[in-house]
Amino acid sequence: MSAITNVNNPIRLINLSLLEFDPENPRLPQNIDGNNEKEVITYLIDEANIPELMMSIGEQGYFDGEPLLVVERDDHYIVVEGNRRLCALKLLDSNQAAPRSAKKIEEIRRTSPNKPRDIPCQVFSNRDDILSYLGYRHITGVNQWDALAKARYLDQLYAKFSQSHPSLSPLELHQKLAKVIASKSDYVAKLLTSLNILRYADDNKILKRIKKEQDEIPFSLITTALGYPNLRKYIGVDIRDQSLSAVKEVELDNFFEWTFGIGDSKSKLGESRNFDKLNRIVDHELALQKFTDGANIDEADIFTEGPIETLRTLLNKAKNDLENAQGVLSLVSDFEFHDLEIALQLRNLATQIHSSIKVRSEED
Repeated sequence: MSAITNVNNPIRLINLSLLEFDPENPRLPQNIDGNNEKEVITYLIDEANIPELMMSIGEQGYFDGEPLLVVERDDHYIVVEGNRRLCALKLLDSNQAAPRSAKKIEEIRRTSPNKPRDIPCQVFSNRDDILSYLGYRHITGVNQWDALAKARYLDQLYAKFSQSHPSLSPLELHQKLAKVIASKSDYVAKLLTSLNILRYADDNKILKRIKKEQDEIPFSLITTALGYPNLRKYIGVDIRDQSLSAVKEVELDNFFEWTFGIGDSKSKLGESRNFDKLNRIVDHELALQKFTDGANIDEADIFTEGPIETLRTLLNKAKNDLENAQGVLSLVSDFEFHDLEIALQLRNLATQIHSSIKVRSEED
């Protein structure tokens, strides 16, 4: 039975003035102070389509079938589920200028016939009682959070279960969490390990070096990377070990720079589908050396094919490049001495390669 229909938590009407945002909301970025109402409202206006929700509530009123899920704290209530709706309600009711989209929000206020003040809420004794419901709704349900919000939610649930079941191993905790959210334990482990990797990178100044904040990192790329065995081995991570006891800091630093770039610069990874190539590269010493020395990911990937296949690939590429150069040769007339030098070096290299291959072929 879901939290919405739990008879032990009947729906009550609570005045809007007594409702506050959840400072532990998994969707809030790390740089947002969850206890600062203005910061939270500003973020939600920017990221959660609040004006559209305000117009809906302002026209139709508040739908009683979707009560806010709250916990009582002192003389007020913390809204654990429904912070977006709470933001819309608070902005509709306020007479103060909104911190974002002020003109648009003021117009919505002026034209809205409904400004609810007594809000249907379902009151729980503590925040943990709501977490399981959030798992169904936002992890595997129709209203899913992004990967980072899912990981932060699971981290809160993991901490709760660790305290209530201290004898359980991490694997057993992953299995228990998987049952709560109707998912697989490997998925839980991957999200939690990815979150710890992100925090490790922050704590150890890796994010500072690449000029990124936690919430600027496309978190799903970390979870995707952990699906590749060679990449896990390269950075020293086992998704069953959230402690990151064997993590390799230098290699993890490399991974973050390759995957996310430095500042506004493009990453060496490029598209996420290139993880397949990076997974091969980190498993081959020569390819990895070429990549760290500056080769792009396609160039470095050539060196994962083994010596003979690499040589054949490079020779074919050189042949194609030279044929293309020959094709434009007739269009050029203003050559310089440097051009002649390059052509001479190419001829000498081709002669040396031809001689080496000929000698070794005769030996064989």
